[in-house]
Amino acid sequence: MGHANGIITAPVNTDDVVATLGENSHDIGALCSSERIRPWSKFKPTVFDSVAGGGDYWKGDDGKCGFIIEMDTSPYYTSYTGETIRSFYNNRNNWKYNPPSPYICDNAGNIIGGRGDWCRLADFVGYNHNCVQMLQSMIKKGRFLKVPLSGGVVSLTVKINRTEDIDTEGGAIDLQNNLSIKDFYCEDPGASGFYLKDCYLAAVLAFQENNPIEVGFGQVGYDAVTATRVAAVPLSNTNGNIITITDFQTGFPLSRKITDPFWVILGLVFGPNKRRFIGIPWNDDNFYAFKVQFVEALVYPPIGTLVQWAKYGGGTTSKVWHNIKWINTDDTVAVPYGIDTHWQVKMNISNSQDFGQDIESIKFINKSTGKTISPSHMSSDFVYGPQDMVIPAHSSKTICFDISDLFSIPSKNSKATIEARLNDKLVWSLEFQGADSY
Repeated sequence: MGHANGIITAPVNTDDVVATLGENSHDIGALCSSERIRPWSKFKPTVFDSVAGGGDYWKGDDGKCGFIIEMDTSPYYTSYTGETIRSFYNNRNNWKYNPPSPYICDNAGNIIGGRGDWCRLADFVGYNHNCVQMLQSMIKKGRFLKVPLSGGVVSLTVKINRTEDIDTEGGAIDLQNNLSIKDFYCEDPGASGFYLKDCYLAAVLAFQENNPIEVGFGQVGYDAVTATRVAAVPLSNTNGNIITITDFQTGFPLSRKITDPFWVILGLVFGPNKRRFIGIPWNDDNFYAFKVQFVEALVYPPIGTLVQWAKYGGGTTSKVWHNIKWINTDDTVAVPYGIDTHWQVKMNISNSQDFGQDIESIKFINKSTGKTISPSHMSSDFVYGPQDMVIPAHSSKTICFDISDLFSIPSKNSKATIEARLNDKLVWSLEFQGADSY
């Protein structure tokens, strides 16, 4: 058949592989060990002890589908440690493609390298050069999540995307023969019959200030198993890529409060009692350790939506309301950089409660500097004076605030985040970023 749109079909020849990978050599050994092979394709060259291949060759001899996946070989399942988890994520060989390695010979025919693995051109039948990483986090590296803590409910839901989700959302990407967790038949080294394909999504909680993957788990105060939460169903099942963490008290250090920052480290667990921890492949765009903090919030807070902003430089300079311009996402407002005083914001504030909410005591906080102010209120034509700050039940009102000297945007791409708090409880947050599109 040949190749089309990155997919190779039988019968295959070296021309098909060369064209698909973008290689120059027609040597089968060189093609089977090419660095351009997309490892997330189910069908690709693997280390398999058969010159003929066929059958389940794609699993490889060890059931790892051509990947290096290092596991603790201890037969005991009493616990895994925080440092086990840290070492897995810091070992970049984990989830690295391990293609066949043919012998390398010198001009005299002497073996000078390689392992002598079988290299089979037929391994490329079904190969898809479009395949993507089978699991992807929705959390970006460095993201600090703040989760409202209200009404005594403490929960955090985390989701990772599987290839099925990615294909559904992307649509245009053909993910035919993309690897999924169901394909990994590698066993728990200490207990036969327990396979990685039957794993569960897990979240390890580390209650400390700094990233435990980078600095270690020294401040946790208890073992990782105590701090681990496991999804109710296997990852391969419906909703197996979602974990809702509600039981924060179990294993919670006595010295910690629920509002202290903590880290969530995602991984996979399988084996007896789900004690075998395996990390998830990640990169800078899909990270699996992220910082979380529960923030005290009102049960039914007033909802503030930014409508317009203005800046006044003093003197006789006229004030002008500016409509909102977003930067990339729907939660960052573009403003001209180089301005630093006398900001005004026009907010539409809604109240979902059965009674009126008085927001007279609202305060704004600069999260970078820690500075707090009680804003002045003004009418939409920039006239200062008293206003009725009560939002009637099940209604909304547009209110203008002067938040002068609270924050500055000194340069392009610099940011400032302000939080609005009512009775010392978070009600909304706004982020501004310097731009030159005005």
